[in-house]
Amino acid sequence: MTRTQFVIECLKEAFRGGWAVANTIASVLALGGGYVAWQWPTLGGSINFLMWAMPLGALVIFVYFGSLLAAHRLYQQQALSISEQSRQNDEQESKRRESLYARLRQEYMLSHDGLSPALIAGLAPVPPDWINKRLAELGEKWRV
Repeated sequence: MTRTQFVIECLKEAFRGGWAVANTIASVLALGGGYVAWQWPTLGGSINFLMWAMPLGALVIFVYFGSLLAAHRLYQQQALSISEQSRQNDEQESKRRESLYARLRQEYMLSHDGLSPALIAGLAPVPPDWINKRLAELGEKWRV
């Protein structure tokens, strides 16, 4: 994801709303209203200031804080997605290795005579040297 796409996703997420946005707007309006009430006499009581400066200030603060919240939510979603994907990949790799080990165990049992009853019953492991040799022949990087 490019930086531009990330910013666009953050802005989309910011405009979905929620309690965080409502709290931001309420805070901005309260702070802005307090400032205007404090500065009103020095501003000459001009209605133009109220009509343009207050909504513009509220919009800027809304977009800024909303995009920060959206970036945090988007980061959490992506982190969760990556960890879930990683977990699924680990499970798939584990199943693949178990399957390969079972196949190599069968191959060992079919190609060797005089196996112990424990090995035949699955209670004893196949000699690791033989398994590792076969894994290397198959191009596998892992060993037992």
